[in-house]
Amino acid sequence: SHYVAKMHETRSRSLNRPEVKRKREDSEGNVRSSSKVPRDQSGVRDVTMAKKARKINKVSQRKMNLGAKTGESDRRIFVKKPKHLFSGKRSTGKTDRR
Repeated sequence: SHYVAKMHETRSRSLNRPEVKRKREDSEGNVRSSSKVPRDQSGVRDVTMAKKARKINKVSQRKMNLGAKTGESDRRIFVKKPKHLFSGKRSTGKTDRR
């Protein structure tokens, strides 16, 4: 049949070409893994600098800690401007609403 005729046809490419690409080899590069320095210790030179950084951190946290003590009644919007009334309106005079 026609399959037999196909097998006897000459090929356009040679089967015994030399390989151009090199095969991959199991090679490891010189990679040296190291554990990361913790964020609180990175960029700190010595013990005195670490103490100073800790102190500055503590002082900067103080305002937030005091803010956490405020009650629910102290957390208020000082100027109440309803957005649906004041958005897209002109600033001064009578034309502040539509």
